[in-house]
Amino acid sequence: KMKKFTLAAALLLGLLALPAAAKEIVVLVGGDKEAGKALAKSSEGRWAKSLSKGLRLASRALAEGGEMTVVVKVAAGDYDGDIGSGAYQFPELNNKDAEFRLEGGYSPDFTQRDPFGTPTRFVTISERSAPLLQFHPSQPEPPSAQKAIKSLILDGVICDVGSSSNYDKKSSALIRGPATSTHAVIGWGATQVGYFEVRNCVFVNSPQRAFRTLLRPANETVKFRLYNNVFVNCVTPVRLDSAPSPQGKVVEIEVDHCSFLLNWAPSLDPSAGNPCALQLGTKDEVGKVTIKNSLFYANFGGAISALNKQNPALVLSDNNFVGNGLLQKEFESEAPILLVL
Repeated sequence: KMKKFTLAAALLLGLLALPAAAKEIVVLVGGDKEAGKALAKSSEGRWAKSLSKGLRLASRALAEGGEMTVVVKVAAGDYDGDIGSGAYQFPELNNKDAEFRLEGGYSPDFTQRDPFGTPTRFVTISERSAPLLQFHPSQPEPPSAQKAIKSLILDGVICDVGSSSNYDKKSSALIRGPATSTHAVIGWGATQVGYFEVRNCVFVNSPQRAFRTLLRPANETVKFRLYNNVFVNCVTPVRLDSAPSPQGKVVEIEVDHCSFLLNWAPSLDPSAGNPCALQLGTKDEVGKVTIKNSLFYANFGGAISALNKQNPALVLSDNNFVGNGLLQKEFESEAPILLVL
């Protein structure tokens, strides 16, 4: 005799049929040792004294494969690179089904987070010989060996490379030469990503571009996002582009609630390279660039440059442009909003 199939049984079978939720692995770095270890133990996470060790733990977790979220939470304080080198070489971050986040700004006991009130600062040394944060191997890899990750997010850190720059004692102006590092602040490499975001970060005193968004899109719908970041006293801080990918270009790069303050051109020649705070890549690298709710203040070479005839679609919305472009002999308070050379 057939037994009655109850609603409760149906619900139970439905729940059993659901896929298991992706696991989250949390690695706590720095702060108070006892508090960090206790919290890690209660949440099945890990605690590491140094960021170098924390990143190795994250890399091992990702290497297990499968869907997961790996979060490295870094306590407030100054971090000066692998064994004091002034730079961090990230270990392999390779799992196409995983999300990876590096979050700064945590209190010593990891119970609160305020990236701007209790900052996590990446600082360097005078002899910096690599990007401050290097997400790719020291030696270039062939395309067959390049890494992939579902989502890559950097959230809530301050990157200050002023110590690796040489400044004139009288004028405080940047001096080019052997005593000033020529490396960018961040080297992303050509990692393949399904999503990429930098948010709540500050980039200070970069003598070169802070970074390029030079990652490979995993498919033709991938978006990159810069949100609530500050770039101050840098030379031409950011280029919006992507690395060549068989899957196509990044469909859109969005810049939202960012501030570009007192940034500089590489030289006094306005025609020499990119002089502006923000540079657009080509339409072969990015489909559309959206810049909204952002502030461009006193950028000497200009606010935004589009140096190529084949530019991506550009959408500007609710931005504030003040005092940019003195190098271009533009003296109106809102000029130049967009500089096309």
